[in-house]
Amino acid sequence: MSTVRIALANIRYAATPDESVALAQAAVEEASVEGALIVCFPECYVPGYRALDTAVATGWLATRCTTM
Repeated sequence: MSTVRIALANIRYAATPDESVALAQAAVEEASVEGALIVCFPECYVPGYRALDTAVATGWLATRCTTM
């Protein structure tokens, strides 16, 4: 029976999609050096939930939500 090393990428949330890709590439390279064959990332890490982030940052979402 062979062993497969799996890495869990615990990386910060990036500010842009391009930064997400760069951080993911660095994580894959580091995991490879450590012998990992599989690298797991958080759901939607690239590109992330950018539309929701923009809606919150610009105040668009707040203008469309009501309180109960």
